[in-house]
Amino acid sequence: MGKLREFNFSGTSINEVPLSIKHLNGLEELLLEDCKKLVAFSENIGSLSSLKSLKLKGCSKLKGLPSSIKHLKALKNLDLSSCENLVRLPESICSLSSLETLFLNGCLKFKGFPGVKGHMNNLRVLRLDSTAIKEIPSSITHLKALEYLNLSRSSIVSLPESICSLTSLKTINVDECSALHKLPEDLGELSRLEILSFSYIRCDLPCLSGLCSLKELTLQGCNLKQGVIKRDSRLSSLKTLILIDCNLKDGVVLDICHLLSLKELHLSSCNIRGIPNDIFCLSSLEILNLDGNHFSSIPAGISRLYHLTSLNLRHCNKLQQVPELPSSLRLLDVHGPSDGTSSSPIRRNWNGAYFSDSWYSGNGICIVIPGSSGIPKWIKNKRKGSEIEIGLPQNWHLNNDFLGFALYCVYAPVPSNLEAMIRTGFLNISEKRSIFGSLFGFYLEVNCGMASHGDEFQSKDILSFSSDCECCQDFDFDGGLSWVICYPKVAIREKYGTHFKALFQGCYFGKLKSFEVIECGVHLIYA
Repeated sequence: MGKLREFNFSGTSINEVPLSIKHLNGLEELLLEDCKKLVAFSENIGSLSSLKSLKLKGCSKLKGLPSSIKHLKALKNLDLSSCENLVRLPESICSLSSLETLFLNGCLKFKGFPGVKGHMNNLRVLRLDSTAIKEIPSSITHLKALEYLNLSRSSIVSLPESICSLTSLKTINVDECSALHKLPEDLGELSRLEILSFSYIRCDLPCLSGLCSLKELTLQGCNLKQGVIKRDSRLSSLKTLILIDCNLKDGVVLDICHLLSLKELHLSSCNIRGIPNDIFCLSSLEILNLDGNHFSSIPAGISRLYHLTSLNLRHCNKLQQVPELPSSLRLLDVHGPSDGTSSSPIRRNWNGAYFSDSWYSGNGICIVIPGSSGIPKWIKNKRKGSEIEIGLPQNWHLNNDFLGFALYCVYAPVPSNLEAMIRTGFLNISEKRSIFGSLFGFYLEVNCGMASHGDEFQSKDILSFSSDCECCQDFDFDGGLSWVICYPKVAIREKYGTHFKALFQGCYFGKLKSFEVIECGVHLIYA
């Protein structure tokens, strides 16, 4: 048995680790995950001198570890996540000089991290999220190798100034710590910090100007005052800035416009009443989320954002006009009434651009606009229903004046029987809540399949717009949406010849509503 390298007790009903385990002196990995009856360890655990990984995730009755754990000199990974009754760790844990990762996330009763001594020189990852911990000892300064610190949704009250001496730190997450009332003033000294997240905290934020390696900054739902982000070049590595649900003053927005390295900027529901002309300074910007704000116009300088691929103007119900936009744009979403909700950050893939609740996949440019009043007059070829066919000009691929075509469809909701029951009051409030609580994946999708005359759609281009935006989930939403695709000549397959057809299909994945395409059209575009 001395040659055994891994022992897996996971999911068993053991209430203690057998005393005979001390004879497994070659054991490197001990798995005890989800052992719901495991209460305690014996001191014999200290005999496992070769142990590198100890996983106790989900041992909900485990209350502590023996002091003999200090003898596990080879231990690199200790996972105590979701040990809901664990309150403290023994002081001797700080003698684990080889420890690299320590997971305490989800230990709901865990209140105190022991004082750190100079032995934990290799600890890189410390997770204390979703714990009852209120303070971090100032001796955390001894964790010189620490790269990742997560305190989100914990009971932390303040962070010690000594945290600013952890020069190896790359990620700090303190999201949703409602009790936090103080942050260190010298956070800017963390010169290697790459990811910082302070979402939904109430305390004042210090100046972050010195974070020269910072790549991603999330301050969602914070009281962001002028001076936290300064108009200088010291945030020269910042690529992603997420400020959703912040009440931003004009000066703050202007300072943001001078973060020249930004690629993603999320300013959803930030009470912005005017976009500065300096927005053109964001020359590297690819994604701009302005959902749910109160501005009436956009500066013409936005056309100089030559790398912009996605622009979210959804729920901006005071917006009167949109200026010329850069030719790089792939997704423009301007649908929806203002509903007080904020959009999630955007994500991208190889053939499209999309927000986490609205996305487009396929060639060309996708534009989504509110209303179902019909196909506009400039669309020359249109018909009721979901399918349309049109002829392309002879030798279109050699015609320099032919630029491509615009596809247009209007789709509107069709009430289901269940929705009718809700509207007429046949279901009471508690029944409505029960129904909505059981629904999974509200999801509106409109597809367009294109093929040459006589071919099957499955073998050709498929364009797709999908959304699970809040306004589409609301069963009181009566309006429709219009979908426009500007399809450039360079994306048209030569195999289409001189005829192609388009078939639009709409669907709604949910139990209350379905959508159908009621009209579609296509318009050839020339120089």
